[in-house]
Amino acid sequence: MSAAPTKATPPVQAVAPPAPAPQPVKAVVQPGVLPQGAGRNVAQRLCGTCHSLVLVTAKGHTEAEWDSIVARMESNGMQASADDINTVIDYLSKALPPR
Repeated sequence: MSAAPTKATPPVQAVAPPAPAPQPVKAVVQPGVLPQGAGRNVAQRLCGTCHSLVLVTAKGHTEAEWDSIVARMESNGMQASADDINTVIDYLSKALPPR
């Protein structure tokens, strides 16, 4: 008696694992150089009058932290219009966020 033919099992193909999700690239801030963006000139004028921009770019902050820092600078004698204050806080919070 002859054995019934058996079906060949198809080869198993390896499936590559899914690629990891791309990680956001953090902007590199060059010490002392304010990143491009709306409000940069205002920040350079207001902050650079009393400080080296190395100090300003040394650490990123949240919008609330920048607001507090700018308020402290006002209490220390910084003169600026309300529009300039709002512009610089908006710029700094976007250009120099926590990192």
